[in-house]
Amino acid sequence: MAIFEKLSGLAQRAKEHGISKSVIAKDKRLEQSLSTNITQDNVALAHMSTYGMPNLASAIAFDPWTGLLAVCVSAKIPLPSNTPVKYMHFKMGCPLLIVIDRKNTIITIDLKTKRVHHVVPVEAIVTSYEYCVGTDWLCLGLVDGRVQFFDVELGIFADYQTPNLMLPENQPAAADPTTEKFKSQSIVVCLQIHPTDLHLLLVGYETAVFLWDLRERAVKRVFSFEPGEIEIRLTCVIWSPSGHRFMAGYDDGSLRLWDMRSPRQPLTSRKLLPTSGSTDDNVPIYRLAWYVDTSLDSSYLLVAGGSRDFLGLHSLEFDLEQDGQEAQKQSFICSSNEVDDFIMLSRDAYFLGMRDPYGVLILSCDGSVRGFTFDHSYSSLLLPAPLEMLIPPVLFARHIPMLPEESFRTLTSVVDPHVKYLPLTGGSAGRDHVYRIPSNDLLTTIHVGEIIKFWDASFTALKPLPYLTIDTKAALANTKAHIQCINLNQWTNDFSVGFDNGTIFVYQFHLVENQQHEPAHNDAFLASCDDTLKELGDLLQEMEAPLEDDSQTDELQQNNVAPSADNPLNEPEQSGTANTPEEASDLLHTIHISHIDSPHRAPGYYPKLKIQTDGDSITHLTSYRAHL
Repeated sequence: MAIFEKLSGLAQRAKEHGISKSVIAKDKRLEQSLSTNITQDNVALAHMSTYGMPNLASAIAFDPWTGLLAVCVSAKIPLPSNTPVKYMHFKMGCPLLIVIDRKNTIITIDLKTKRVHHVVPVEAIVTSYEYCVGTDWLCLGLVDGRVQFFDVELGIFADYQTPNLMLPENQPAAADPTTEKFKSQSIVVCLQIHPTDLHLLLVGYETAVFLWDLRERAVKRVFSFEPGEIEIRLTCVIWSPSGHRFMAGYDDGSLRLWDMRSPRQPLTSRKLLPTSGSTDDNVPIYRLAWYVDTSLDSSYLLVAGGSRDFLGLHSLEFDLEQDGQEAQKQSFICSSNEVDDFIMLSRDAYFLGMRDPYGVLILSCDGSVRGFTFDHSYSSLLLPAPLEMLIPPVLFARHIPMLPEESFRTLTSVVDPHVKYLPLTGGSAGRDHVYRIPSNDLLTTIHVGEIIKFWDASFTALKPLPYLTIDTKAALANTKAHIQCINLNQWTNDFSVGFDNGTIFVYQFHLVENQQHEPAHNDAFLASCDDTLKELGDLLQEMEAPLEDDSQTDELQQNNVAPSADNPLNEPEQSGTANTPEEASDLLHTIHISHIDSPHRAPGYYPKLKIQTDGDSITHLTSYRAHL
């Protein structure tokens, strides 16, 4: 019966299929093209993402609590006017950004709603500011010598303010009333709140620094030079980590350390670099920051300025017990351009952010932002894509759409453990935000200096691929050539670069798989060992047994497996397929360089690369491998 039922079911389906074919054959609508039903209104381009920044950076601010970084470029967040921004700071712990423009107007912005809360003009020119962490108060130093206090939450000025401390009637009895310099220089140059006592405020003028007690409304100390000393101007101050001393920078490029117990004479005075003694070599010190490392044994002073021939920051290392009396070592954080400003990426907003910060962000005069860690080599931090496009600025870009799956995974699946990212964890996605596009797209950007960067464009925010970055300047051997065209072979991953002088570079991107190694040991069982001598002896025998194989020992040495914290026994890592990010091995550039010099070529035309041993079109051929 089962066989007959199947046969009858088959016959029924065949009958239905025949009826459907006859119906379809009589349908006149199928004779028309399907494209006739598509109108122009059905096809449109939808905006998905904007790459890069509309302008260069002019101010930066960082909030360690919320993990937000603010970069002022132009009216991304609409401001009441187009006046350039002079100062910018976060109210710590909440998405409130405080902006002071060059017309001395305070603007508070709610980053959640992207709306301006308060617009309050200041009655005098703002020359400095200081935010009191954990409160709503912003201290404003004015050109007339006063310090006002602004409530950023309510958008009003407090009744409390400090007078012009340079006037003789506002100075303590211990100060010298006959000093004429107190009467002339009344601009508030810098402000600094004590790292542990919020009632103490350093108010710095050009010729003196006052320690003001906010609670008692009185001057505690006056730090100034003796009458008759060479006249120099104060530019910035910073408290030491202990809070007993502070370092001051001056316009002659010198640093002076002041102690609370000796206000008339600094403890030490030094220049950052030896100079010829000419006044032309004196560069003002305009920014200071002091922090303590993880071990709490040493402290480091970051200095911007002070030397004309150096671009970057000076780092002075001090013994924490000596509290900055004499620097033990001096190092440098190099920058490609002159430093305009810098901020520390603090882990904790309290104590002036000086306890174990993550790194530093440098704002250069060319409008670019660079990040560095505080390790011994000051490694670079990988910034978000809009900021990376400013280092150096982008000249032009090319979109490479829909790569084959294998080629796309080969180029984008490498995880470089040496790359360190900027610790940004705040913010939220908008309603129309698309995190990832189901495509295999790449974006290539050409930067000043003939540098080529690659980006994974399947992410709307652009995922950087720093291991694919190509710097053609070294291979050009100081030849003044500019990139004219680029091309990527989607199946072989050969990337060619053509220059305006007839030079063509061909780069081959491929993954090199490491050989499989048998693990020598597993130190997981070390934690389970007892303290008995017998168990230690058995453990040592198990550890020594694999090392008796000379071939395996030589194999480990040949592969240069170095001990580390995660691999203390020099275990070679297992490598699987090269298509997964977790198991991908190191990426190598195999670079073939050829120069084609043909007098018959048309302008802008570059013939295909031909690698020949006999021919008059190739003048030189070089090949090298660079391990990233």
